[in-house]
Amino acid sequence: DTITREIGTQVGGDEGQDDADRLYEMGLVYLEMGLFDQACESLQKAAEDTEFAVRAREMWGIALSRASRPDEAVDVLEAGLEAAKAGSQEFLGLLYHIGRAHEQAGRMDEALAHYTRIQEQDRSYLDVGKRVAALTTV
Repeated sequence: DTITREIGTQVGGDEGQDDADRLYEMGLVYLEMGLFDQACESLQKAAEDTEFAVRAREMWGIALSRASRPDEAVDVLEAGLEAAKAGSQEFLGLLYHIGRAHEQAGRMDEALAHYTRIQEQDRSYLDVGKRVAALTTV
């Protein structure tokens, strides 16, 4: 609780102020520190703001994955897809992290399907080519 208050003070704003920008930034700090529950809480609140809905859900999904909760991560990331513009970098990022969460959960066919969708739009996106190659040779 003390760490949470201190981070809130350092990130800025008055205590109790919960604007989406501040919540998002706090979520990133918590995520970087490995405080996944706090990161999820801040990012979930930030995602309620339409301006932050997509990027907050992406980071929230990443926090869930890092906390070894891939099924929850997939749910959060898929909800972000609904708010993202199809084909945008945000959309591809969400697809990528959904694929990673499926891999983490051992669902290689689902992971491959998401990576293939990314390759159809951007063949050079991150390490998707290597992931597709690895999953098709398994």
